[in-house]
Amino acid sequence: TACPEHALLFDGMDSTEPHPLTPQIYAEIQRQYGEELEVVHSSLGAYMAQLKEALDGREDLDVLEGPMCDGPAAVAHTDVMTIHPELMNACGLTEKALMQYGERLSALAWLLGVDKYHAVYLDKAWKLLFRAQAHDSIHGLGPAAVAASQLGRLNKVRMISTGLERRALQRLTKEINTSRIKNAACFLAVFNTTGFERTEIAE
Repeated sequence: TACPEHALLFDGMDSTEPHPLTPQIYAEIQRQYGEELEVVHSSLGAYMAQLKEALDGREDLDVLEGPMCDGPAAVAHTDVMTIHPELMNACGLTEKALMQYGERLSALAWLLGVDKYHAVYLDKAWKLLFRAQAHDSIHGLGPAAVAASQLGRLNKVRMISTGLERRALQRLTKEINTSRIKNAACFLAVFNTTGFERTEIAE
């Protein structure tokens, strides 16, 4: 490290509460190693202030510029520099494809008795979606390889959802009685999957 006199040790994680014995633990560390180290229960802001003061005027430090989400791992923390926005967008589109269209229309076709309930496909889609939303990957702050694996799972979910949606629409459309309509070149069926009545003009 460029500043060995100031070492940062993180305490805890973002999904746990503070440990009630933390002050006593630091006091014990200070008691045992007080002759060699000064252990302080501080904050990230205080550490950065000390770091800036210690490194002020140094000209021997390497300067890194540009997005660093994929490295260099040896000199930069790859998880905090930037994100993969394509992962966020894909996740939102995939959730919509499964929850608003694929599963909803498939369940409707089953309830109306025109198709079976596709539990195997739906279970697979939901498991893939959940696996693509793990805490340390869905935030998009990791390397490109992690984002690529997540996008692969999300693509599979959309493929399953689109297949279920198309099958359900085919089954539902076949049940529409058009025998009383004369002189029609074609029929257009519009399905509302929002769960409430709508009267807007469909484009």
